This record gives sequence, structure tokens and C-alpha cells, in this order.
Amino acid sequence: MHPDYETIKKLDLFEGLTSEQIDDFISICYITSVFEGELLVREGDAANHFYISISGDFMLHADDGRAMTIHEGGAILGVSCVTGPLNYQINVTALTEGAVMVIPAEAFQQFIDGHSDLGQKIISIIEADLSALKGPSFS
Repeated sequence: MHPDYETIKKLDLFEGLTSEQIDDFISICYITSVFEGELLVREGDAANHFYISISGDFMLHADDGRAMTIHEGGAILGVSCVTGPLNYQINVTALTEGAVMVIPAEAFQQFIDGHSDLGQKIISIIEADLSALKGPSFS
């Protein structure tokens, strides 16, 4: 199921985008439900998708023991397919039932190619979020 406009508009990541830009982004992604304990991303696997949390709680955890939790919608999960390297660098596990937006890496790359300004804005936001994650617990 594709996300609807209102779901996207509520997420800080998409603040300031026009309805046309949001509609274009909606066309490349879909929403799926997750269950408690589901492993969305496995460290070392090929990064073919990234995810944006819609609802639920998630744990980002590395094989070396580092971990943090996400409790808000709009968090970007599994972004290695966008920023490189092309393998996931952490695990992402759903701590509760919830929903995520799934964005295929190839579709996102094509989206960026066709919407360079918007793609760069989204990548800038992703990189800022990653900088926050790479604080003391995820350096």
C-alpha cells in the first residue's frame, strides 16, 4: 500500500515540500506493517531498501554491542543504500508492532536523478540525522 499524503505530510522529513513533490515521492514507496521482534535490517546484508518509521518503536543495534532506540515517526532506518557503503552497517529490530515506509534503493536513485533539488534536500536531512546517530553511542 502506498502511503497517503497526510501520512507523509506529518513527518518532519518532508516539511516544506510541495504537494506535487510529496506525490512524486509517494509513487516510489509503500507502507508495510512490522511485528514485535521483526528484524528489518541485518548488519552486513546488501542495502536494497531504506525505511522511514511511521509508528512503533525500533532498536538500532550493532554486532559490537552498541544500541539505541527510536520512539518517533519519521526516523530513517537502514540508510546505507542512500549514503553508502552498500551493505547495512547496523541491525534494525522492531520493538513493538508498527509500520514503516519502504523505499527501494534503485527507485530512490531514479527519483533523485529526476528531482535533483528534492533528492539533495532529502539526502541532506538523512545525513543530518546520521550525524546525530553517530554521537557517542554510534561513532
